[in-house]
Amino acid sequence: NNLQVISEAKVPIITFDYRGVPVDISYSQVDLETLPPDIEQNISDGLIAAIKEKESVTAILGRKNNQMIIAAVDKAGQLDNFKTMLRLLKVWAKKKGVYSNAIGFLGGISLA
Repeated sequence: NNLQVISEAKVPIITFDYRGVPVDISYSQVDLETLPPDIEQNISDGLIAAIKEKESVTAILGRKNNQMIIAAVDKAGQLDNFKTMLRLLKVWAKKKGVYSNAIGFLGGISLA
């Protein structure tokens, strides 16, 4: 429900409600005929260079940062603890009204 494309945002997003849960998905417009098969594991500098719009670069760099954080935490053997703590911190911050990049608080990747 409530499907919207917000392409003018700092990071373009598609937003909708799924079974009462608000969902935001960022996206990048990549100037390639086909995407590399390992894009989920490896966002290369070549892929980033193929992106023409600043907002799309920002979006894909966010995904690359997520990959780097997960790899570092996993290497330390703390991935399960990290995910649990991050979920708890997100719930706490939302209950306290201090979770939102849009209004100047930490959220998403900034919280991680």
